[in-house]
Amino acid sequence: MHSNNTIEKSFTTEHAMLFFKEIEEVAAGSFAIHAKYAMLRDIFKRIVNQALSQTSINFIGLFAKVDYLMKQLDVPTDTAQLIHNTRRMLNAIHTTSENELTTSLPYDLNATTLLVELLSESMAPTSLTAYFPTTNRKRRWSKLDAKVLRCVVEHWDDQYIYATEEQNASSVKVCYGTQNEYLWLGGKADWSYLKQILHKNTQINLVHIRIEDGVYMPELIIYEPDYLIDITAVASCFETYAESPYVHLLNMLKPPPNTVHIHLGNLAGQFLDETIHNKHTSFNESIIDFFHHNAISLTSCEDLKDTQTVASFYSDARQQQQNIANLIGKVLPQEVKEFDARAVVLEPTFFSEVLGIQGRLDLLHVKNGDITIIEQKSGKGAFVPFPTDDFNPNRPEPQVKHLVQLSLYRALFNYEFGKRADQLRHFMLLYSKYSEGLVSIANMPQLTLRAIRMRNLLTWLNISCTNDGFNILTSLTPEILNRNHLTGRLWVQWVRPELERTLNPISQASTLERAYYLRFLRFISKEHLLSKIGNKTKDDSGFAAAWLDTLEDKRAAGNIYEELTIESFGENGDTIERLQLKFSTARSIDTSNFRLGDIVILYPYRHGEVPNACAQMVHRASISNITEAGVEVVLRNPQTDHRLFLSAEDTRWAIEHDMFESSAIQWFA
Repeated sequence: MHSNNTIEKSFTTEHAMLFFKEIEEVAAGSFAIHAKYAMLRDIFKRIVNQALSQTSINFIGLFAKVDYLMKQLDVPTDTAQLIHNTRRMLNAIHTTSENELTTSLPYDLNATTLLVELLSESMAPTSLTAYFPTTNRKRRWSKLDAKVLRCVVEHWDDQYIYATEEQNASSVKVCYGTQNEYLWLGGKADWSYLKQILHKNTQINLVHIRIEDGVYMPELIIYEPDYLIDITAVASCFETYAESPYVHLLNMLKPPPNTVHIHLGNLAGQFLDETIHNKHTSFNESIIDFFHHNAISLTSCEDLKDTQTVASFYSDARQQQQNIANLIGKVLPQEVKEFDARAVVLEPTFFSEVLGIQGRLDLLHVKNGDITIIEQKSGKGAFVPFPTDDFNPNRPEPQVKHLVQLSLYRALFNYEFGKRADQLRHFMLLYSKYSEGLVSIANMPQLTLRAIRMRNLLTWLNISCTNDGFNILTSLTPEILNRNHLTGRLWVQWVRPELERTLNPISQASTLERAYYLRFLRFISKEHLLSKIGNKTKDDSGFAAAWLDTLEDKRAAGNIYEELTIESFGENGDTIERLQLKFSTARSIDTSNFRLGDIVILYPYRHGEVPNACAQMVHRASISNITEAGVEVVLRNPQTDHRLFLSAEDTRWAIEHDMFESSAIQWFA
């Protein structure tokens, strides 16, 4: 079944025969059920580790390993689910009753044997298969009744939200209490915080709903989904000293950083672009090009005025270029069999009205509907205070905030775009500082729910500060923010002083200065809110109009160019920097709401369908020219592959207004 060379080399027929024998010994043994499961778990792990013994990718947890194997072997979803069910049971031995283990053992013996058969293409002996069940394991969850439903909150108690759903204006009863096992993951998640942030007329999205006895049981509840939160903003709330929305609030007040680490990260991104597009650029050529495009920020960087720092920057940059060339240019194609550099898009943008988030990926690989995502990090991995004997300094431990980013991207493709688990092939972190820095990350349901919780709390905090003011800043202190009780050198020398530099000017200001500052913050926040969700007194305003308005509304307001086709490319060497798009029919310039210099989003759709900016990736651009025949745009992220724009013959393009989140955030600093 498989054609992956590293798996074939790692897992032979001899390995299979040995594992079949060990599994049969567990099945035939007369010892206690918990002991049987302990043996089976050890066998299962050794099977997986043997299959991956020659791969160069670093995996976090057993889930990531099994998930990788299933996708590399192209195992059908139903079959893969059997093996994942066993993996989950083997991880829950100590919390499962003897009766349940006894009932499950035949299924788990079967799935473990099936894994060996898939890896080796060998058949298990009949003496082993005699222990297998003749029926399928019972499913625990019911099927979905609806993918997403927008509701307006009426009132709520400790267990239920009573709301009016948007489609038919009917009343619904939504369970957000512990009885909703889909939401709480058997006690592994906590949604009780919703009681503190809800208010009458709050809008919520119910995502992936099951209806049981008339009660709506969603998998996720999204608070004010039209207020899009950037994925990086959510991730930034997961710091060493706290997991709190107030972390991002303080980050907004800091001046935009201009450090050697920021520039190294940007340069590493350029190295990734050069590697993906096979430019074969030397280090000197690449660094000169980088200096040419970043002259002002580099010359104003205080760090780079130190000779030793500059030397270190060059040394680190060379190492990053070498690591990226090896990990992306060689290791990735060897380990991910479907990888094709021609199917890569760098820095695509996505919006999710379903989850209330937006994000820009570093690398997206799409081939035959299958998705691979790689997020690049040029800095260090997580700090490891007590390394074990097998600790490898060349293999980074992922930081939680980086895992949060990938978890939200996975959720976006799952819930917004409807991608199945088997289509979400690989999610990876590329720590380009490390020679073995390519880390495969499996689905992390608990972390995803923590991330959604943080997204909801961040939305609540931003809206609350807009409506009620920023007085919370006068009471915040480093000690209050240090919810994780961080101590030691990191806290004393780095984290606490940085927090004090942000908070002290507020606490030490005069009464008049502080009142003016807080009022001005509220004014900026109000403008930011209106740019996101619009003005109630002005129709068709705010970025949320991209999915809230009908096509007819957008046409009437002049807020969309549609039925566009690409007439020509504006290129600078191998780079596509501009697109000339042609109207289907000539139109007057004065009838649209677009002007030269406007920032916009550009995205494709099929002729005859309604343009939808949330249905796929979008390109961010600015308008450089408008005529009666068409419009020219300058891409914010230039591309190097024409095939990205050469879609099917019936493809049309649409242009709508954009809102640049990072520019708006800089208003606060």
